[in-house]
Amino acid sequence: MKKLLYQLSALLFVGSLISCEKGLMTYEGENNIYFAEAGGAIDTRLAKDSTAVSFAPVINTDSVVKVVVSTVGAPVSYDREYKLEIDPSSTALLGTHFEFPADKKFVIKKNVINDTIPVRLIRTPDMLNKELNIIFNLVPNENFNTLFKQRLNSSKKVVSCITKKFMVTDALLKPKAWNVNFLGNFTRTKLFLVCQICGTTPLYMDTMSPGEGLFYGRFTQRYLNEQKAKVPSNIILDEDGTAMKMGNNAQ
Repeated sequence: MKKLLYQLSALLFVGSLISCEKGLMTYEGENNIYFAEAGGAIDTRLAKDSTAVSFAPVINTDSVVKVVVSTVGAPVSYDREYKLEIDPSSTALLGTHFEFPADKKFVIKKNVINDTIPVRLIRTPDMLNKELNIIFNLVPNENFNTLFKQRLNSSKKVVSCITKKFMVTDALLKPKAWNVNFLGNFTRTKLFLVCQICGTTPLYMDTMSPGEGLFYGRFTQRYLNEQKAKVPSNIILDEDGTAMKMGNNAQ
C-alpha cells in the first residue's frame, strides 16, 4: 500500500512538471511585446517602469531619451507592426514639452526582437515649478499581445511591463550626498554658488564623499566671510533674503 502511494505521488509530481512546462511553452510561444527596461532586465534590481529626467544640472535646451520595445520569442523573417500610444493622462504636451513620432508606424524589423524610439524632451519655463510626465502604453494589435503585463522587482514592487513613464522637471533637486551639517539647508541659490566657487557640479555632488562635502562647506563659508568683510560689505543672500550660511561643522 505504501509503495503504491509513493508511485502515485511520483506520477502526480511528474504530471505537475509537465503541466507547468506546457504552460511556459504556451506563454513563450505567443507574440508579446513589452518595454525592455521593465521586462528585459535579468537583474530584478534594474527593472523599472519610470524614469526621472532633470534639466537642472545641465545647460541644454533639450534632451533625447530612448524607449526600447522588445518581443518575447525568437526573431522572424518579416517586419511586424506594433502599437504604442501616448496615455491621455500625460501632463506633458506633445509639440510643446516633447517631440515624438506619434503618426509613425512602429515596427519590429525582420530578424530582430526590439525597436528603439527616440523621444526629444524640450526644456520649457514651466518645468521650473512643476514636474511633467509622459506616459506611453503598449496596446495589443493583430501582431502582438501584451500578456507580459507586470513583474516584481527586487524590492517586491510591481513594475509594469507595458506602461512606461517619464517624469520631467527643471527643478533642481537636492544632491543625494548633501549633508546639512556641512552645507546647511539646501537651496538652489546656494547649490549654484557652491558649484561656482568649488568647481563642482550638482551631478558630482550626488556621489561626493563626506570629506568633500565638508571641504565644500568650509570653502564656501570662507568665501561668504570674505565677501562680508569687504568694504563696503558684500553680504551674499540666500533665497529667503537672509545671509547665506553653511552648516554648523563648516563654521
